[in-house]
Amino acid sequence: MKKKHQSEGLLFFKVPFMKILLTMKLIVVLICFTGLLSSMGETYAQSTKLTMNLKNVALKEVLQKIENQTDFSFMYDNNKIDVTRKVNVEAVEKNSISIIFR
Repeated sequence: MKKKHQSEGLLFFKVPFMKILLTMKLIVVLICFTGLLSSMGETYAQSTKLTMNLKNVALKEVLQKIENQTDFSFMYDNNKIDVTRKVNVEAVEKNSISIIFR
């Protein structure tokens, strides 16, 4: 009859624990990476400055002009947003977010 060594029993408990620990570390790294990417997007949107002087134009045309001057693209539902509505935009060196939510 073969004797069991005490270390064989401990190895059984170490392997699953190490896998769980490695998985948790990987999840933390992915969460940090995602957080960095999201903060970079906000910074770019806030730092882009636009100058526009538009009177009595459709909202759709304003969005198209912002798309042409920047790297932004807009998605909207025509049933929920009236893009044919006439608006006035007077902005000098304003960021795109303040122009849109005006």
